[in-house]
Amino acid sequence: MPTKNIYKTLAAVLIVVAFLFIVFGSILPFIKSNRYPTFLRLSSSARTLEEFESYARDALDFKSPIGQEETVKFILSGIRDIIRNPNIPTPIAEELARFIEPYIFKDDVRHLAAMGDIYSILW
Repeated sequence: MPTKNIYKTLAAVLIVVAFLFIVFGSILPFIKSNRYPTFLRLSSSARTLEEFESYARDALDFKSPIGQEETVKFILSGIRDIIRNPNIPTPIAEELARFIEPYIFKDDVRHLAAMGDIYSILW
């Protein structure tokens, strides 16, 4: 009869592990992937820099084991496009660059190249 208890314990552990795989492997990345389109929709109506940064933080600060690199890359690309606009005042462009910089991956060539592009535009 002790083997039945071992099988029950093993089954319970496997169920918990499977649940954790589902949560961390599917649900959190799904939620994170929905944050970026929400950011795009809301950021177009932002009236202040603080509003824009708040919407971006909502997408960037959501913890997920998958998707952070892509989210940063897309938001970084959007910020680069904003900074390229000659009608954007220099202090706002500089603040946007300072805002996104902590989020970039220092070992990702695309992130570094985009930041270099941003700084060359600001220069």
